[in-house]
Amino acid sequence: MVKRDPDPPTPVSRTVAFGAVFFAIVAPLVFLVILGLGSIGVVEAGRTFAPFAITATVLGLVASIWAIAMPRTRATGITTILVMVPCVFLAAINLVSLLAPAL
Repeated sequence: MVKRDPDPPTPVSRTVAFGAVFFAIVAPLVFLVILGLGSIGVVEAGRTFAPFAITATVLGLVASIWAIAMPRTRATGITTILVMVPCVFLAAINLVSLLAPAL
């Protein structure tokens, strides 16, 4: 069997990998903004930025799983999903706090 070079990445695989990396950076940063502003007493920051953080987490998970499914971007997908797993827990906490009535 002759060893050959792997196929070059397609525009779709490049876009998916870029999306996975982008959301793996954006989602934790938004959660850090929420935590940072909440720690100094800005309570409205959670209600303002939580939808953006939840959306970035969901889109990051979709892009990471999609990147794992493609052979050329599998390593990128695995790396970004490792970043997204803690964001899922933070997103769940934020979602519960958004749905809970204000006391």
